[in-house]
Formats: sequence, C-alpha cells, structure tokens
Amino acid sequence: MTTDHKLPSSLRLAQLVQHKTRFAAYLFCHELSRLDRLCSSPDARIETAFAFAPEPGGGHAVVELKIETRLRLNCRRCLAPLDWELAHRNRLTLVTTEDEAAKMPISRETVVCKNGYIALNELVEDEILLLLPQAPTHAVAEECGDYATRYMHGKANRRSPFAALKNFQQPNSNPAGEADGRSEKP
Repeated sequence: MTTDHKLPSSLRLAQLVQHKTRFAAYLFCHELSRLDRLCSSPDARIETAFAFAPEPGGGHAVVELKIETRLRLNCRRCLAPLDWELAHRNRLTLVTTEDEAAKMPISRETVVCKNGYIALNELVEDEILLLLPQAPTHAVAEECGDYATRYMHGKANRRSPFAALKNFQQPNSNPAGEADGRSEKP
C-alpha cells in the first residue's frame, strides 16, 4: 500500500460516512509527537488506508483502518536500533460524545469525533502506540551484537563480587569466642 496523498490532520465525519469515502494517505513519524519521541527514525513513512461507512442497519458510523510502516526503535537490551514492522487492520465505531462511547459494548472499540470532525493523525498515532512493544528488543539476543556476546559469554568467566566475602572474617569474631570477651557457658 503506497500512496502519494498526504494525510490531512482531520476531516468532517458526516461527509466521509455519507459518501462512504475510501482513501489512502501517508504521514511521517516526526508528525506524531508522542510516537516521534520513541522512534529513532523521524522520517519513517506511515502508510494508512481508511474506509468510512454507516453501520449496517443504521446506528453509528464505522471506519476500517489499515496501517503499514517500518519504524526504527531502540533495543532495550543493547540500545542499538532495531526495525519494527507493523501491518495492522482495525474496525472502529465512531461516536460524537463520551456518553455514546460509554454506552457501547466493551467488545467495540470507539473513537470520539469531537465537533463532528475525526482527528486522523491522532487516530493513527493512538493505534500505533497501542501496538508498540513496551520494551522493544531484538528477537534473539545474539542480534544485539557485541553487547550480547560480552554479556552472555563473559558472564560465565566473571568472578562474583561476593566470592571475596567468602573468606572474609568480621573483626570481632574469633573461632574460640575468647578475644571478644564472650565466653560460652558450660
């Protein structure tokens, strides 16, 4: 899914639903402030596709959302960059008030469209943030390069800092118990 159309930040909901609008558009990671802080690829292109329609049988409006991107995140294990691919589809129910959203069944994801507009950038950013791993890491520790090699192989050769304490005696201790003024009672 590649398009040459830039994603507008918001559009009027009623017209999109009435005309059963479908469109594809793109935006960049640096345009989404919360996501931009987590990525080391501000120029990552995010491809989106939207299909708006009234719910069958009347009721609310729905949007089919598709997002595809490849973001560069930082591995929490080695702090090196890692590529994270996303291909996501979701169906969302569009409502105009928080009260409407609260009345929807819990199984339905809702988006509140304030003042009759849907904030497209915000919707895309929210969807991506919900899908991001909490602590991104390379799939296999060996992909972490030198860090993994040093940590995994060096761990067996490292001397424990507690090994030195093994032979350490406290200053007031005496095996016979006489030097510290304590004696055992018979």
